[in-house]
Amino acid sequence: MNQRPKQPIRRTALGLWLKEKAPEVAEAVGDLLPDAGALGVVRNLLKKASPELQTEAEAYLTRAEDEAEVTKRWVADSSTRDPLSVRVRPLIVLGSCTTFLLFALLDSLQVIVIKPAYINLLENLLLTSVGGYFVLRSADKYTQRKHGAKWNN
Repeated sequence: MNQRPKQPIRRTALGLWLKEKAPEVAEAVGDLLPDAGALGVVRNLLKKASPELQTEAEAYLTRAEDEAEVTKRWVADSSTRDPLSVRVRPLIVLGSCTTFLLFALLDSLQVIVIKPAYINLLENLLLTSVGGYFVLRSADKYTQRKHGAKWNN
């Protein structure tokens, strides 16, 4: 199934970090796709680097792996005909938006005080769920228009 356009490593947070900290590795793997086995190649190339650099890189590598896994789950959910799977994404988006608005209202009325760390967490969850929902939904509609009914089977 045609999913969102894949970004090469050089256009990800990992790629930006590599460009700054390990430019030779960034040059070698910049055009590879993160979910095409390139993250293992990056790990192997960074084995020659200092332990501090390897530790710092691990956070970026883990994040890239997690993003690739989320995309795979969204694609699997969109390709199924199971009613529960089809409704989960919209319900998560609705619940995230409702929760964010409720906490924003309660915080503005000074009923509760929300710590900045939780504001950042809610913001990231909301951006991920809403962004992922609409990107995947748009990709689904584009794919259906391009390939017609044969693609849905």
